[in-house]
Amino acid sequence: MINYIKADIYRIMKKKSLKITLGFYILLFLSIIFILYTNSFTGQDYLSKTITFIGFYPLVVGLGIFISIYFDNFRSKSIHVAIGHGVPKSKIVMCYFVTTILVTLFVTIIFSLFMIGIPSIIKIPLTNAIVSKLLLNLFMQYLRIIGYASIASILIFFSQNGMLGVVAYVLLSSSTVLMILTVILSQEFFVTTFGDLTQYLFTNTLNNIIVALSSNGLKMIVATSYFAISLVVSMLAFRKKELEF
Repeated sequence: MINYIKADIYRIMKKKSLKITLGFYILLFLSIIFILYTNSFTGQDYLSKTITFIGFYPLVVGLGIFISIYFDNFRSKSIHVAIGHGVPKSKIVMCYFVTTILVTLFVTIIFSLFMIGIPSIIKIPLTNAIVSKLLLNLFMQYLRIIGYASIASILIFFSQNGMLGVVAYVLLSSSTVLMILTVILSQEFFVTTFGDLTQYLFTNTLNNIIVALSSNGLKMIVATSYFAISLVVSMLAFRKKELEF
Protein backbone atom coordinates (compact mmCIF):
# COMPACT_ATOMS: atom_id res chain seq x y z
CA MET A 1 0.00 0.00 0.00
CA ILE A 2 2.83 2.38 0.91
CA ASN A 3 4.67 1.58 -2.32
CA TYR A 4 1.48 2.22 -4.30
CA ILE A 5 1.06 5.63 -2.64
CA LYS A 6 4.72 6.51 -3.24
CA ALA A 7 4.48 5.55 -6.91
CA ASP A 8 1.29 7.58 -7.39
CA ILE A 9 2.74 10.65 -5.66
CA TYR A 10 5.88 10.39 -7.79
CA ARG A 11 3.74 10.22 -10.94
CA ILE A 12 1.66 13.22 -9.87
CA MET A 13 4.65 15.36 -8.96
CA LYS A 14 6.06 14.87 -12.46
CA LYS A 15 2.87 16.07 -14.16
CA LYS A 16 3.29 19.36 -15.98
CA SER A 17 -0.43 20.14 -15.75
CA LEU A 18 -0.39 20.31 -11.94
CA LYS A 19 2.76 22.45 -11.94
CA ILE A 20 1.19 24.79 -14.49
CA THR A 21 -2.02 25.03 -12.45
CA LEU A 22 -0.16 25.89 -9.24
CA GLY A 23 2.16 28.27 -11.08
CA PHE A 24 -0.78 30.05 -12.71
CA TYR A 25 -2.56 30.41 -9.35
CA ILE A 26 0.55 31.81 -7.64
CA LEU A 27 1.25 34.17 -10.54
CA LEU A 28 -2.35 35.40 -10.45
CA PHE A 29 -2.08 35.94 -6.70
CA LEU A 30 1.14 37.92 -7.03
CA SER A 31 -0.30 39.99 -9.87
CA ILE A 32 -3.40 40.93 -7.89
CA ILE A 33 -1.37 41.90 -4.81
CA PHE A 34 1.03 44.06 -6.82
CA ILE A 35 -1.87 45.72 -8.65
CA LEU A 36 -3.68 46.51 -5.40
CA TYR A 37 -0.55 47.53 -3.51
CA THR A 38 -0.17 51.17 -2.50
CA ASN A 39 1.85 52.96 0.18
CA SER A 40 -1.24 52.89 2.39
CA PHE A 41 -1.78 49.13 1.94
CA THR A 42 -1.98 47.66 5.45
CA GLY A 43 -1.74 44.22 6.93
CA GLN A 44 -5.53 44.14 7.34
CA ASP A 45 -5.93 45.00 3.66
CA TYR A 46 -3.62 42.15 2.75
CA LEU A 47 -5.54 39.81 5.04
CA SER A 48 -8.96 40.61 3.56
CA LYS A 49 -7.78 40.46 -0.06
CA THR A 50 -5.85 37.23 0.48
CA ILE A 51 -8.73 35.48 2.25
CA THR A 52 -11.01 36.38 -0.66
CA PHE A 53 -8.47 35.07 -3.17
CA ILE A 54 -7.77 31.77 -1.44
CA GLY A 55 -11.51 31.14 -1.39
CA PHE A 56 -10.94 30.00 -5.00
CA TYR A 57 -8.06 27.71 -4.00
CA PRO A 58 -10.17 24.51 -3.90
CA LEU A 59 -11.75 25.28 -7.28
CA VAL A 60 -8.52 26.07 -9.14
CA VAL A 61 -5.68 24.19 -7.44
CA GLY A 62 -7.92 21.54 -5.89
CA LEU A 63 -9.40 20.66 -9.26
CA GLY A 64 -5.92 20.13 -10.67
CA ILE A 65 -5.10 17.81 -7.79
CA PHE A 66 -8.38 15.91 -8.12
CA ILE A 67 -7.87 15.37 -11.85
CA SER A 68 -4.26 14.24 -11.32
CA ILE A 69 -5.23 11.65 -8.72
CA TYR A 70 -8.68 10.33 -9.55
CA PHE A 71 -9.48 11.22 -13.15
CA ASP A 72 -6.08 10.31 -14.58
CA ASN A 73 -5.91 6.96 -12.79
CA PHE A 74 -9.27 5.87 -14.18
CA ARG A 75 -8.54 7.25 -17.64
CA SER A 76 -5.17 5.52 -17.88
CA LYS A 77 -6.60 2.25 -16.52
CA SER A 78 -3.73 2.12 -13.99
CA ILE A 79 -6.26 1.13 -11.39
CA HIS A 80 -6.88 -2.08 -13.36
CA VAL A 81 -3.17 -2.87 -13.16
CA ALA A 82 -3.17 -2.36 -9.40
CA ILE A 83 -6.13 -4.69 -8.93
CA GLY A 84 -4.48 -7.18 -11.28
CA HIS A 85 -1.49 -7.21 -8.96
CA GLY A 86 -3.73 -8.12 -6.04
CA VAL A 87 -4.33 -4.73 -4.42
CA PRO A 88 -7.78 -4.85 -2.73
CA LYS A 89 -10.32 -2.27 -3.87
CA SER A 90 -10.73 -0.93 -0.33
CA LYS A 91 -6.99 -0.26 -0.16
CA ILE A 92 -7.10 1.55 -3.51
CA VAL A 93 -9.79 3.88 -2.15
CA MET A 94 -7.71 4.49 0.96
CA CYS A 95 -4.55 5.01 -1.10
CA TYR A 96 -6.22 7.72 -3.20
CA PHE A 97 -7.47 9.41 -0.04
CA VAL A 98 -4.01 9.40 1.57
CA THR A 99 -2.43 10.56 -1.69
CA THR A 100 -4.89 13.46 -1.82
CA ILE A 101 -3.96 14.45 1.74
CA LEU A 102 -0.21 14.36 1.05
CA VAL A 103 -0.19 15.99 -2.40
CA THR A 104 -2.56 18.74 -1.25
CA LEU A 105 -0.42 19.32 1.83
CA PHE A 106 2.75 19.65 -0.26
CA VAL A 107 1.13 22.04 -2.74
CA THR A 108 -0.45 24.09 0.06
CA ILE A 109 2.88 24.46 1.86
CA ILE A 110 4.40 25.83 -1.36
CA PHE A 111 1.61 28.38 -1.74
CA SER A 112 1.78 29.34 1.94
CA LEU A 113 5.44 30.29 1.51
CA PHE A 114 4.45 32.82 -1.14
CA MET A 115 1.43 33.99 0.85
CA ILE A 116 3.50 34.71 3.96
CA GLY A 117 6.70 35.74 2.17
CA ILE A 118 5.36 38.38 -0.23
CA PRO A 119 4.43 40.95 2.49
CA SER A 120 7.99 41.00 3.78
CA ILE A 121 9.32 41.66 0.28
CA ILE A 122 6.99 44.59 -0.43
CA LYS A 123 7.14 45.84 3.16
CA ILE A 124 3.59 45.09 4.32
CA PRO A 125 3.63 44.74 8.12
CA LEU A 126 1.97 41.55 9.33
CA THR A 127 1.25 40.88 12.99
CA ASN A 128 1.28 37.38 14.44
CA ALA A 129 -2.53 37.53 14.62
CA ILE A 130 -2.79 38.27 10.88
CA VAL A 131 -0.34 35.48 10.00
CA SER A 132 -2.35 33.06 12.15
CA LYS A 133 -5.61 34.04 10.42
CA LEU A 134 -4.02 33.63 7.00
CA LEU A 135 -2.67 30.18 7.80
CA LEU A 136 -5.92 29.11 9.47
CA ASN A 137 -7.97 30.15 6.45
CA LEU A 138 -5.56 28.41 4.09
CA PHE A 139 -5.84 25.29 6.26
CA MET A 140 -9.61 25.48 5.87
CA GLN A 141 -9.19 25.52 2.08
CA TYR A 142 -6.90 22.52 2.43
CA LEU A 143 -9.63 20.65 4.30
CA ARG A 144 -12.19 21.73 1.70
CA ILE A 145 -10.15 20.12 -1.06
CA ILE A 146 -9.85 16.84 0.84
CA GLY A 147 -13.56 16.86 1.73
CA TYR A 148 -14.78 17.72 -1.76
CA ALA A 149 -12.44 15.16 -3.33
CA SER A 150 -13.69 12.47 -0.93
CA ILE A 151 -17.33 13.20 -1.71
CA ALA A 152 -16.82 13.50 -5.49
CA SER A 153 -14.80 10.27 -5.56
CA ILE A 154 -17.95 8.35 -4.60
CA LEU A 155 -19.35 9.04 -8.07
CA ILE A 156 -16.12 7.94 -9.73
CA PHE A 157 -15.87 4.65 -7.85
CA PHE A 158 -19.57 3.93 -8.38
CA SER A 159 -19.80 4.86 -12.06
CA GLN A 160 -16.13 4.36 -13.06
CA ASN A 161 -16.57 7.56 -15.03
CA GLY A 162 -13.90 10.10 -14.20
CA MET A 163 -15.75 12.98 -15.84
CA LEU A 164 -18.73 12.58 -13.50
CA GLY A 165 -16.38 12.95 -10.57
CA VAL A 166 -14.81 16.06 -12.09
CA VAL A 167 -18.25 17.65 -12.59
CA ALA A 168 -19.20 16.78 -9.01
CA TYR A 169 -15.97 18.28 -7.69
CA VAL A 170 -16.51 21.51 -9.64
CA LEU A 171 -20.07 21.81 -8.33
CA LEU A 172 -18.85 21.27 -4.77
CA SER A 173 -15.80 23.54 -4.88
CA SER A 174 -17.68 26.35 -6.61
CA SER A 175 -20.23 26.30 -3.74
CA THR A 176 -23.03 25.47 -6.20
CA VAL A 177 -24.08 22.44 -4.17
CA LEU A 178 -23.83 24.49 -0.96
CA MET A 179 -26.14 27.17 -2.33
CA ILE A 180 -28.71 24.64 -3.56
CA LEU A 181 -28.75 22.71 -0.28
CA THR A 182 -28.90 25.94 1.72
CA VAL A 183 -32.00 27.05 -0.21
CA ILE A 184 -33.66 23.65 0.29
CA LEU A 185 -32.80 23.24 3.98
CA SER A 186 -33.79 26.84 4.75
CA GLN A 187 -37.39 26.14 3.82
CA GLU A 188 -39.82 26.51 6.70
CA PHE A 189 -40.77 22.82 6.67
CA PHE A 190 -37.17 21.65 7.22
CA VAL A 191 -36.37 24.34 9.79
CA THR A 192 -39.53 23.64 11.79
CA THR A 193 -39.15 19.86 11.63
CA PHE A 194 -35.40 19.34 11.93
CA GLY A 195 -34.00 22.71 13.00
CA ASP A 196 -31.19 24.55 11.23
CA LEU A 197 -29.43 21.80 9.28
CA THR A 198 -27.43 24.24 7.14
CA GLN A 199 -24.89 24.64 9.94
CA TYR A 200 -23.94 20.99 9.46
CA LEU A 201 -23.16 21.28 5.77
CA PHE A 202 -19.47 20.57 5.21
CA THR A 203 -18.40 24.06 4.10
CA ASN A 204 -20.49 25.82 6.74
CA THR A 205 -19.07 23.52 9.41
CA LEU A 206 -15.52 24.47 8.44
CA ASN A 207 -16.44 28.16 8.41
CA ASN A 208 -17.91 27.88 11.90
CA ILE A 209 -14.77 26.16 13.14
CA ILE A 210 -12.64 29.02 11.80
CA VAL A 211 -14.90 31.62 13.45
CA ALA A 212 -14.77 30.00 16.89
CA LEU A 213 -12.18 27.24 16.78
CA SER A 214 -11.98 26.61 20.51
CA SER A 215 -15.70 26.04 21.00
CA ASN A 216 -16.48 23.88 18.02
CA GLY A 217 -15.57 20.39 19.14
CA LEU A 218 -18.91 19.05 17.91
CA LYS A 219 -18.56 20.71 14.51
CA MET A 220 -15.03 19.32 14.18
CA ILE A 221 -16.53 15.87 14.66
CA VAL A 222 -19.17 16.64 12.03
CA ALA A 223 -16.51 17.82 9.57
CA THR A 224 -14.42 14.69 10.18
CA SER A 225 -17.46 12.48 9.66
CA TYR A 226 -17.72 13.70 6.06
CA PHE A 227 -14.30 12.18 5.35
CA ALA A 228 -15.10 8.90 7.08
CA ILE A 229 -18.55 8.49 5.51
CA SER A 230 -17.22 9.33 2.04
CA LEU A 231 -14.48 6.71 2.40
CA VAL A 232 -16.88 4.00 3.56
CA VAL A 233 -19.42 4.74 0.82
CA SER A 234 -16.67 4.79 -1.84
CA MET A 235 -15.35 1.43 -0.65
CA LEU A 236 -18.81 -0.12 -0.69
CA ALA A 237 -19.66 1.32 -4.10
CA PHE A 238 -16.35 0.25 -5.64
CA ARG A 239 -16.49 -3.23 -4.12
CA LYS A 240 -19.83 -3.97 -5.77
CA LYS A 241 -18.79 -2.71 -9.21
CA GLU A 242 -17.02 -4.82 -11.80
CA LEU A 243 -14.19 -3.02 -13.55
CA GLU A 244 -14.93 -1.96 -17.12
CA PHE A 245 -12.19 -2.57 -19.68
